[in-house]
Amino acid sequence: MDNADDVRARRLKTINAKGMEVAERLAALMADKDVSLDDFDLVQDNDRGVTKEARIRAYLATINAARARLLGDGYGHCTGCDAPIAEAVLTDSPWWPTCPACR
Repeated sequence: MDNADDVRARRLKTINAKGMEVAERLAALMADKDVSLDDFDLVQDNDRGVTKEARIRAYLATINAARARLLGDGYGHCTGCDAPIAEAVLTDSPWWPTCPACR
């Protein structure tokens, strides 16, 4: 069984990798390349009227906020209602900010 430090380190590594991926997409978009957001798990259907740049920047901000919470306080709790976020969700997408009720 993993200890809390191992889990935290693994999640930080995953958050950092996702941050790099998103930052690279932003750089590509700014270089006038065609960029798809279909695989971005935080891009919601109601975001469809927002520009790609704004959506990528918002996603990157979410990832950066998750990193700050992981290194500080509040990580693992919904940013909307403070309810715990399921461990399975945090393992799969450690940057996820909200519980199902607040999505």
